[in-house]
Amino acid sequence: MPHFETNVQFAYNGFGVQPRVLDELGVPGGNSHLWSLTVDPKLRLGGNSSVDPYIVGGVGYYRRTVEFTSPTVGQIVLFDPFFDTFFSTLVPADQVLGNITRGGVGGSLGAGFDVRLGQSGLRLFVEARYHYADTGRIPTRMIPVTFGLKW
Repeated sequence: MPHFETNVQFAYNGFGVQPRVLDELGVPGGNSHLWSLTVDPKLRLGGNSSVDPYIVGGVGYYRRTVEFTSPTVGQIVLFDPFFDTFFSTLVPADQVLGNITRGGVGGSLGAGFDVRLGQSGLRLFVEARYHYADTGRIPTRMIPVTFGLKW
């Protein structure tokens, strides 16, 4: 018998920036990330079996940020407990030259399954979803595969 549930999900995904984009803009480096907050209805199809397939969707807010960077060094202060002293040193860092942030409404649709691991109530899950978000001139599209444990 199918079982319906709804969850609220916060997700964070980190990405790189394609080298051709960096070359076109004349910047040495870059990174990007996306976070989202969605409401996710789920239809479970397996009942009480040890393998429980499901269909899942979602709708919510997505926010994508792209940063363009240049390598540099930064000075930090460290404590050495062996010699009981503070000292400063240089560490690699990225200087942000500029960024672009866009947000918008988006949604997802996918499927997954979870598997009961013994009698403990612990379950392994695997899920893949197509996400689309209207985040400006270039919309966000991705298919992350998520796996983990739940109890």
